[in-house]
Amino acid sequence: MNELVVRIKACDNAIDKLLAITDYYYNYTLHSPIEGGCPILNYSSFADDRLPDLKLLLNKASRQMLFNLVQIIEKGQKYNQIKQSVQANLAADILYSRIEGAIMLSKATGDPLKLNRLLDELKSYITITLKA
Repeated sequence: MNELVVRIKACDNAIDKLLAITDYYYNYTLHSPIEGGCPILNYSSFADDRLPDLKLLLNKASRQMLFNLVQIIEKGQKYNQIKQSVQANLAADILYSRIEGAIMLSKATGDPLKLNRLLDELKSYITITLKA
């Protein structure tokens, strides 16, 4: 089983699950469990209309990650762990894009500390903006 899935399943509430996701990505650009880093991020810039099969796979993988985040958020709302006012789809978009963007920025600048600092900010978003 994927290490990220194991970390998420080990948590008993939505906030801890979201924090486990951010923790998973600490130092990701230095110690990625996938050789070469995140394939979604690596191939997204190449997936245009000339490579429709690749574009479809990337779309499917991204939609699955967003779906999983929405499920965590909505379950957290059901159990009053996440504020009812939170729009689950928007929060999932924010979480996913900030993680991917932080990885990209860290790789582009060659500064792994950027990733960790941005993940710390994302943790604040989770504990301040999302947490009930």
